[in-house]
Amino acid sequence: MRSKGPVWCAKCYLRIAPYAPQTVYHKNTYHPNCLSKLVREEASQEKTVRLGARGTEAGRRKSA
Repeated sequence: MRSKGPVWCAKCYLRIAPYAPQTVYHKNTYHPNCLSKLVREEASQEKTVRLGARGTEAGRRKSA
């Protein structure tokens, strides 16, 4: 059986050891800790965008 070669983490850019746990998310490979950080950052950004959109809608309602 042939190995597919070195695997690199898409978040921290460090090599993932062949027998270390790794996770594939959106066709990218990550260390488990890197993936949890990425998901947390994405959720935070989405929350900020949603709150920002709400704030502009509230401002329009008040001025109307």
